Amino acid sequence: MKKIFATTLLSTLLLTAAAQPGLAKINFDSISAIATSRNGAYDQLLKRFIKGDTTLDRRQCAIVYYGYSFRKGYSSEIPDEALTKAMDDNDPKAVEKQAGIILKKNPVNLKAIMSMAIAQEFLENERGYWDNMLKYAQIIEVISLSGDGKTPQTAYKVISASDQRNVLSGFTVKQREFLPEYQAEKVTAEKNGAEQVIYFDMSRSVAGAHKTGK
Repeated sequence: MKKIFATTLLSTLLLTAAAQPGLAKINFDSISAIATSRNGAYDQLLKRFIKGDTTLDRRQCAIVYYGYSFRKGYSSEIPDEALTKAMDDNDPKAVEKQAGIILKKNPVNLKAIMSMAIAQEFLENERGYWDNMLKYAQIIEVISLSGDGKTPQTAYKVISASDQRNVLSGFTVKQREFLPEYQAEKVTAEKNGAEQVIYFDMSRSVAGAHKTGK
């Protein structure tokens, strides 16, 4: 199943809605207030995202993605070895099952969303494939607009190390260095023979790991 991974990733570019409004600077305090409010606003946005709502704008997608890291019980460290094995075994039914287990715990997990999309493609569920590709593209776009990745202060914001690895799936990572003063990670990576340094804001990932006592 991994043979089509790069091709499937490329398809996400076709789903980017260029006509949508831009994304303002990510403010974790305001997102936390929405995600933890009892008025149900966040729950409604999350339900729309899970259903594959194409009308969600970038700001709403940002609230869904980053807001989930403020929800009760969120953990940035969900075991995914069974999903990896299912992918390695080229077993779409097992991939569907294992991705579903992860998505019940974290519906914005990039690896699980992409894996579910690939499984649905193999199982010839066109609607399921495109719904998951849309979700993946929505989150990738939000992350790409959360910063420029050039400095610790303008780092790309992700809510888990798993999501960071997914963003870097087209790169060969050469070195990682955690910068505790910024709660950011400096990643030296290579793509198409060119080496570059990319910074990721890992503060929400760190907070999610602390919830599990790790």
